[in-house]
Amino acid sequence: MKKIFFLALILLLQGCGNSDESPRYQAEKALFKARKMREDLAGGTIKDPFLDRAIESFGDIVKDYRDDMLEIEGLEEIVVSAQMDLAELEFRTGRYEASRKDFEEAITLAEGVPPARANAIYSCGVISEEMREPQRAIEYYERFVREYFAEENFTQTASWNNQYLIIPLTIRKLYSGLGNKDKASLWLDQAEILYTMLVDATDREIVRKGARFNLLTAYLEGKKWRRAIEHIEELKRIYADGPDTPGLLFIVAMITDNGFGKPDEAIDQYKSIQEMYPDSREAPRALLAAADIHKRENRYDEALALYRTVTGNYRDSGAETVQAEWQIAGILEARGDWNEASLKYKEIYQNFSRTEQGLKAPLAIIKNYREKNEQDAARAAYEQALDHYERLISSQVPALVKIMAESHIVTAHSEMGNWEEAADRLLVLPGRYPTYPGFWGNYLIAASIYEKELGA
Repeated sequence: MKKIFFLALILLLQGCGNSDESPRYQAEKALFKARKMREDLAGGTIKDPFLDRAIESFGDIVKDYRDDMLEIEGLEEIVVSAQMDLAELEFRTGRYEASRKDFEEAITLAEGVPPARANAIYSCGVISEEMREPQRAIEYYERFVREYFAEENFTQTASWNNQYLIIPLTIRKLYSGLGNKDKASLWLDQAEILYTMLVDATDREIVRKGARFNLLTAYLEGKKWRRAIEHIEELKRIYADGPDTPGLLFIVAMITDNGFGKPDEAIDQYKSIQEMYPDSREAPRALLAAADIHKRENRYDEALALYRTVTGNYRDSGAETVQAEWQIAGILEARGDWNEASLKYKEIYQNFSRTEQGLKAPLAIIKNYREKNEQDAARAAYEQALDHYERLISSQVPALVKIMAESHIVTAHSEMGNWEEAADRLLVLPGRYPTYPGFWGNYLIAASIYEKELGA
């Protein structure tokens, strides 16, 4: 999200330089102080005692100088920058409603500053997605396309921020999620047309390259496998032996498996990526993908061998290593080797506690013991899981990790049939994390538990 606010800063820096006590100079000083206050926030959390003061400082700049911003040279950019900074700060601290409202205000204020206005419209769409309001997000994104993707100006728009290129595909995804297949198909076609035109129209290589790769994405989402393969060959020719080559080969292997239904050929392609580009970021991903195919085809020995190659040779690869460990544990469990599987699950949540798999691993242990009707072992695993999650919540970890840990505590209570504890936890979470929309429906879930499970 940070990239979409960079333009406002550039606009301000271009307008600075006064050394007198003019309104513009005063506004510059006020904005500098507000930004210094923002940067001094301890992580910018919703409870920070200085947050409201920082927000008020940005708002005061807009209030004090907006009436004169069109009369004094350079003042408009400062006022618009203050409004954008205000909205960004609110977004960064989870105040989505306030942030969207202030970005909407920025749309009006930035009438004469097109890059900032485009940024504000785009930001409103992003926030609407975060708030799980897809129809409203579509409205903002379609407005953006109408105003800034007209044929006469879309090359300039793309040069402001390469992220804007993804908007047509985002609209398509949102319509698809709403079940509107006709609109989704229409926007996919428009995306192809736009990217094709942009490749021919722009002389900026960074924009042209972005358009080419987004065009590939459009072909893939439209399941135009042959056209995608042809386009990949063209990209390999244009960017021969560049850093994108392993990624393009990875996509070819994906198409071979999912598009053409040739899993064994895809495995060979994935393995060749690791052989040709062993130090690339795609190497562990390719081995993992090949192992997943073996697992899907019930060839567990072959799958385990590749998963262990990932954990052995690419221990520092991050997500791929964790996923390989998780798949190894799953295969061991499916084979009935529970002692080894449980040790693997414990290793995962001890060594990768902040990951999705590390958070799920304690629940996998509880579930297995419950299914085996080993109540004492399940109770011990349950207590260990609660202790693990509570330690995470009380430690210095990202907010999303704490939120996931909280959710898994509810699941652990439910898995053990401790419905009152689950309901009580559900009721606490909205107040503890007021800006997280995922907990907004907890009251209804808790009410359902009281009715169905507790008879209250």
